[in-house]
Amino acid sequence: MKQLWGGRFSKDLTEDTEAFTESIDVDRRMVLHDIWGSEAHAIMLARQQ
Repeated sequence: MKQLWGGRFSKDLTEDTEAFTESIDVDRRMVLHDIWGSEAHAIMLARQQ
């Protein structure tokens, strides 16, 4: 897969890092928590004066 970023880093990613960032399994486990956190943050921001 072609990387969507570059230029800032001079070294290639390690195999472990690539495997972690390409894994959809972690995303699937975290998606609801991510949404809940975003909703809570939006509610907090809306309540600010």
